[in-house]
Amino acid sequence: MRRSSNFIVLNFQHKGQKILFFLLLLALFGNGQCSVPRDFFTSHEIMHGHLLETRDCQEIQAPVLFPAEALFVKTALATFPRSGNGWMRTMIERSFGYLTSSKYTESQGESSPNMFLLKTHDPLFCKECRVHTERALFNQVIMIVRNPFDSFASYLFFQHRGQPGSNATFDQEYKRALVKRLDRLCQQLLEFDRFWTRIASPTLVFRYEDLTQPRYMRQALQRIREFLIISPMNGRKRLHGIQKFLEITDFRINCTIEADTSIRSITHYGVDLEYRKQILSSLSYYSSQQITKILTVLSDYLCKYKYQGLLAQSGLYLSCPPTPKAHIG
Repeated sequence: MRRSSNFIVLNFQHKGQKILFFLLLLALFGNGQCSVPRDFFTSHEIMHGHLLETRDCQEIQAPVLFPAEALFVKTALATFPRSGNGWMRTMIERSFGYLTSSKYTESQGESSPNMFLLKTHDPLFCKECRVHTERALFNQVIMIVRNPFDSFASYLFFQHRGQPGSNATFDQEYKRALVKRLDRLCQQLLEFDRFWTRIASPTLVFRYEDLTQPRYMRQALQRIREFLIISPMNGRKRLHGIQKFLEITDFRINCTIEADTSIRSITHYGVDLEYRKQILSSLSYYSSQQITKILTVLSDYLCKYKYQGLLAQSGLYLSCPPTPKAHIG
């Protein structure tokens, strides 16, 4: 090794010396204290290329990548069935260019579960699920809640449609199912809410009904971007690339919302595209006794998520304590 001007020139006499030198560099700067932190936003742009950066909404393509495991925290997307989980997954994927995944087989070709953002209905359909195991599995939670009248109706409709050969109308099937299953559905919803409340991880909570409004959906996706991508990776402290990333994803968010609210909806995980716009239209399926039962059994749940105003618009009145019990995103 000799010094020339302001540079160090290395002269290797043998090939083995060169290999040893580079192995030494790798040991010093690869994983040790001297390692230079990977800049997420630079690598994000490189990995996505034209998939992420475009100025034409029509050119936005479906994501094909999960982020590298070292670049994210494990996040649950938790909902009671038929409460917008698949819909939100689509909005997040198209807005940020990353795949999400599910505990359940949802469509052909869906990859094995990845913990970047994992759809779950736990503890439903999961006999082994315990609060302490979920705490170990997830670092944070995004939760979507929906009024039980519509989520129960959508859930039973989804199950009924999956049973071919039935000659009964949906109204007949649904009313029979309500009589048989309403008590159980109420208890399952309460179990679901208690379960995720006890997880005590950082949590974002959104109401399904609010997300149907494009302005609120835009704000929700911006909050999810901070919660899911920027904050876990200390993006605010690593300024290189952050502004460009924000500009690109703001554009994609606007494109995604525009496509979602058009006649040709982009949603591919969800199925009740028109039904979701008809908030509390399912009330006609319930008898007055069933409505009273839901308002009574689920009163704490409905108050916790501030549903009294929405119910009042449909002529249903619920007395709630003055202090809200949950912060809605």
